[in-house]
Amino acid sequence: MLVLLDATVLTNFGRVGLTSAPLDLWGDQVHTTVKVLDEYNAGIRAAGLPPMAWEELSSLILTPEEQAFAATMSQRLGKGERACLAIAVMRDATLATDDRLARRAAKDYGIRVIGTLGILKSCVQRGLLSRSKAQRKLDEMIAAGYYSPVLNLKDE
Repeated sequence: MLVLLDATVLTNFGRVGLTSAPLDLWGDQVHTTVKVLDEYNAGIRAAGLPPMAWEELSSLILTPEEQAFAATMSQRLGKGERACLAIAVMRDATLATDDRLARRAAKDYGIRVIGTLGILKSCVQRGLLSRSKAQRKLDEMIAAGYYSPVLNLKDE
């Protein structure tokens, strides 16, 4: 199963030094796009995101068909979200995002979606993180600015 990480997920996991979690969870099936990495790199300069945090994550390049499809999407979506959505639709992938507009678009296109909370919960279920460590990382993400719909993973 192909999984695409957008900038919100990269930011949340990058800020707390937990970039291994999505890679451990999905292995070589997890990717991002060049457009998403551009967004993340802008955050390195503007918001002090950790540089080199996602060196092991491969980025996919959109096919001409995917580029054309992305161009038809709402401009309210960021370039990274449009790129991820286009690949997810064309390649039957899962989108990992916390962006409300991107999640709504994914639902409209019939794309599977997971977010930061779902990733943390999956890591706990698979034994990749203890519940207490996952909760500590969620607390750190919230302290760093992540708006989480729940404060406790037990509530998820």
